[in-house]
Amino acid sequence: MSRTTLLNLVLGAVAATLVITLIVLETSDEAAPVTTTTTTTTTTTTTLPPTTTTTTTTLPPTTTTTTTTTTTTTEPPPPTEPPIEAFFVAVVVVNGTNEGELLTPVVDRVRELGYSDVRGLNGAAKVPTTLIFAVDEEFRAEAEELARSLGYDVVLDPAEVVEPDDVAIGLFDEAPQVSGLANAKVMVYLGRGGLPDPPPPAEDGDEGEGEGENGEGGDGGGGG
Repeated sequence: MSRTTLLNLVLGAVAATLVITLIVLETSDEAAPVTTTTTTTTTTTTTLPPTTTTTTTTLPPTTTTTTTTTTTTTEPPPPTEPPIEAFFVAVVVVNGTNEGELLTPVVDRVRELGYSDVRGLNGAAKVPTTLIFAVDEEFRAEAEELARSLGYDVVLDPAEVVEPDDVAIGLFDEAPQVSGLANAKVMVYLGRGGLPDPPPPAEDGDEGEGEGENGEGGDGGGGG
């Protein structure tokens, strides 16, 4: 066989192989299933609970010291005015007992003390002991003066009245109801037993003796 024939056979075999290969490829393309790709996007939402952040700041305790200075000014008590002279103080003596003869001697006794306006009245209420009243606080000193002149020991509180000669001065508002007081400033409301014994009079002789002794001492000193 010549080379030319052999070459033709080889070329023919190659060409046949190529044709077969193309046919196989086309057949494979037609028979292969079509593949569809679907992309699914999934969105996941996660809800978290709210977060609360509390910031606590602790400050050191603050101590505030407040100093209050109180200045107390003590004023001296007002001077006590002396009682009004007895001559100008109107007095009523009220009989608070069933002893009718008790009133007149007491009225006379009060007049002897220098009280010019003294009247005697009968009281409806009966009391066991003698009581002394002032018309108001302004005449308390006058009532106390009369009580001492009558022989009483004046106490401040009625609870302190323990002896027959003790008396606490009240006010007309606290006294038993009496008609006819008029301008009276002091009331002596007589109880059973009347009044205590009058205080002893001041002895002028003692004062004179004292002055005499002092005088003698002075003369003696001068003579020496």
